[in-house]
Amino acid sequence: MNQECADESVDGSIVERLRLDGHRVLYVAEMQRSVDDEVVFELANSEKAILITEDKDFGEIVYRLGRVALGVVLLRLPDLSQSSHGVSCAFANPSDPALPGNARL
Repeated sequence: MNQECADESVDGSIVERLRLDGHRVLYVAEMQRSVDDEVVFELANSEKAILITEDKDFGEIVYRLGRVALGVVLLRLPDLSQSSHGVSCAFANPSDPALPGNARL
């Protein structure tokens, strides 16, 4: 199972749910606040982790600047109470019918 790196923009309940489901998640908010996106990006790469974020700036880093990453997952979760389970399901099995709404990976 891959390791994930959650940017500080990700709600703690999502990180908690992923961990409860057995994922190894580095959570930037637990390490240091207001970390530059480039530093977070490099942390994820150095740890060979998939970056989970709600910050579209990481798309800029990957697509416009052409930086290489293992993976970046951009979350858009309007109803967090229903979504933390769906995020965990998506990492475990992207085709799981338990994914809420029209969540896709």
